[in-house]
Amino acid sequence: MKRMVFLVTAVCAAVLVMGSARAQDEEATQAAAASMKQNLESLRQYAWQSRVKVSVDGEEKRVTLYQVRYNLDGKLEKTAMGGEEDQKKVRGPIRKNAAKKKKKQAHEFATEATQTIDAYMTPESIKKALSQAFARKEDGMLKLRSEGVVKQGDSIELALVEATHQPMTFEIQSTVDESSISVEITFQKLEDGTNYPARMTVKSTFDGKPLKMETENFSYVKQGG
Repeated sequence: MKRMVFLVTAVCAAVLVMGSARAQDEEATQAAAASMKQNLESLRQYAWQSRVKVSVDGEEKRVTLYQVRYNLDGKLEKTAMGGEEDQKKVRGPIRKNAAKKKKKQAHEFATEATQTIDAYMTPESIKKALSQAFARKEDGMLKLRSEGVVKQGDSIELALVEATHQPMTFEIQSTVDESSISVEITFQKLEDGTNYPARMTVKSTFDGKPLKMETENFSYVKQGG
């Protein structure tokens, strides 16, 4: 969740850099910076719910619902509200030990996948990506693509509405161990115009089977409102 919220900062930073590159005076750059800051401050006023669903080979394994908000110190808090987990019974000590080992390996894979995704959302990675990105226009969209950001052969791509620079999608293509991993984050706007990461879909393979994790953010309500 924290990485998705940070991505709002990163995307706004991309708009800022683009604005700075095209601006002919300091006033335009300051206006872009003010817009970025306003969006982040607006997002901090909200509390929302986040649903995380994990499936393997098309079979749903776990669904967890969280309540998310910023505390008075400006830090993100995430509280589990409930969830469901696949509870298939495994009979026999050998099978139980094998299942326990597999679960541990899955946890280690998930941890490494999370670390891989996080590596693309640090200020250093975003700065590097923007500095070497090349742009193309396509059907009213402006797409910024950068390769070799964290690992050799990887890529990230940010798609914005050309006319307004409103972020629409952010995609990552990379690897975890020897498995490919793809991440797609889709942005939407709240009624007051605040941009937020509405959905994140992570796809990879584990133990030769397709693995998918979907995070959906919804029910945004202004705190104290």
